[in-house]
Amino acid sequence: MAYWRFRPGPAPVQLYTFQRLTSDTASNLSPAISPDGKLIAYSSDRAKSGAADIWVQQIEGGQAVRLTTGLGLCHSPMFSPDGSRIVFHGGPDAQGVYVCATFGGEPRRVADGRNPQFSPDGGQIAYMGTSNETILLVTATGGTPRAVPLKHGLVSSPRWLPDGKRLLYLGAPGGAGRGSQWYIVNIDNAEEKPGDPDGFLRDGFAGVPPQSLSADGILVASGQTESNNIYRVPFDMEKGRVTGAPVPVTMAPGLNFWPASSADGSKIAFGSAASFNTNVWTMNLDPDGVATGEPRRITDGLVDHMSPSPAADGKLLAYKAVSTRTQEIRVLNLATGQDLKIAEARDTTSPVMSPDSAQLAYSVRDKDGLSVFAVPVTGGVPRRLCAACGRPVAWIENGSKLLYDQAANNTEIGVWMPPAEKRHRSCARPMHGSTRHAFLRTDEYFRSPV
Repeated sequence: MAYWRFRPGPAPVQLYTFQRLTSDTASNLSPAISPDGKLIAYSSDRAKSGAADIWVQQIEGGQAVRLTTGLGLCHSPMFSPDGSRIVFHGGPDAQGVYVCATFGGEPRRVADGRNPQFSPDGGQIAYMGTSNETILLVTATGGTPRAVPLKHGLVSSPRWLPDGKRLLYLGAPGGAGRGSQWYIVNIDNAEEKPGDPDGFLRDGFAGVPPQSLSADGILVASGQTESNNIYRVPFDMEKGRVTGAPVPVTMAPGLNFWPASSADGSKIAFGSAASFNTNVWTMNLDPDGVATGEPRRITDGLVDHMSPSPAADGKLLAYKAVSTRTQEIRVLNLATGQDLKIAEARDTTSPVMSPDSAQLAYSVRDKDGLSVFAVPVTGGVPRRLCAACGRPVAWIENGSKLLYDQAANNTEIGVWMPPAEKRHRSCARPMHGSTRHAFLRTDEYFRSPV
């Protein structure tokens, strides 16, 4: 983790000085900088408790102070305007919004949600709902939250504009995530307007979320797999619109991310890493399910390898490879090491291997929602099974049917049945809330829900 400081002067050769603030082997993420630029708060697993806690430390030196203990994975801290309090999300369910004093005290849960931020007067907190689909407001002391009506699907967490009456967010038609743009919404009358009507955010900056506001603009992070940098977007806070092309703050190899600015824009804290990727590992288990031997990494490279789906005989492994540019569905032959790209799209869900290891199911997000496709594990043209029918969870009845969830705007769990493309059957549709993260038991009763 590092920060830069603006240094005035006539010479344009070096406008910024950099100082590293954390140097341990822990994962130190999501930094926030106090409005006066003297403190940073961040999430770290350095306590080695199996969780991530919120820590705070002085920029000019001193030991970091641990603010949370026993609250699970705590993340995304934000300072209050006077710097006396910190709001963050975490808790045993990882879905709580908490407020605590900057220099210690018992955190208090004030709402359920994620990615909170104090309003400019410190009296309210804006945050994303637990389904990541709504913006909610609650008083800083807790109470009954109210939703802010949105005309576009919520893609990123909201950011307050200085007047405390408007929020900036990244939104997309129908929540599909494609064609995402910045929007300004009035919290009182829900009036919305584009935040970038002149189209300054294009090419590599199309769809980047606004991350931190200050007197001299809005900070964003953008780049590719090998290099990601911090940029300042010129922004008229009163008119609520982008006024120029993004200006680089960092230009260096490696990954620079999660920028957070002091109120006057003179200091920025951000995360920095040589690389930031995830790999798939394998480990042997004995008949009792006890791990034997050492774990072995089976993927490598400068992208995120995630969502593994093994074949029943253990010979093949399907997974998703994610970079800043695209997402690929791939199949790895564990015996030969052959790694084959099966499908590619801008936004896909996790692959699901069929029981006979012959095909994969996955979803692609489009203007209608999540559409399910199937493709042979040896490659070929993907075949669309159904449109706007959610995310595949598991093949059932020996691969003749497919269980899915997150359909109908996250309100339906159902089963796809061939041969007709539109032949579905809804299994669950709650009166309120969303349906997510369905799973399948292997006993006979649950194996055939249709």
